[in-house]
Amino acid sequence: MKIECQNCYHENENQAMSCKNCAADLIGTKGYRCLLILTDKSNNKVLTIDGSNFHSEEIIIGREGDIEPEFFADNKKISRKQCRVIFEVDTYKIEHLATATNPTKLNFKNISPGIKEILRDGDILTLADKDFKVSISIISAPPMSQVSNEGQKVFVITCNICGRTYQVSSLEDKIKECEDCDEYDKYKISRVSAREISNNAN
Repeated sequence: MKIECQNCYHENENQAMSCKNCAADLIGTKGYRCLLILTDKSNNKVLTIDGSNFHSEEIIIGREGDIEPEFFADNKKISRKQCRVIFEVDTYKIEHLATATNPTKLNFKNISPGIKEILRDGDILTLADKDFKVSISIISAPPMSQVSNEGQKVFVITCNICGRTYQVSSLEDKIKECEDCDEYDKYKISRVSAREISNNAN
């Protein structure tokens, strides 16, 4: 299956995130975004990784990684470059880096350097001695023709308890309750602010 760029009409492979001819974003054409959400089990802090923003379709995570290194800054056991996240179509994979001092584990089993393990919703990813709950969330994105010219943004709210992501229409929007949380926790999402995800490929 091919995807036609709405900007230059060039045909691209189905897994392409941006047009090879003009670099325009193709996420709007596909109609969805695939997010990897890591929730720190000790404090419920959430790191959201949007595979559609990977220019090389992979990133390094760690205290000096490619994305939000400050998220890991308070844990010196996590290496500066702990592991690699690879995004392929709708699948995220994790690869432990041989240069990391402490292990990367998936569901409490060590990942050997050079081996790519598929991340699935509900998995436990351990970086050094820190456990993260893995959530994979597919959210719809408006077609490019329906996105305003003012920045081409998608707005989301991510539950700080379970990691589920909801698409909303503006930064001012709120979610009253989370469908995936139990009765005790489901209203905590009402305190979470929306954030924006750019639709731009550049």
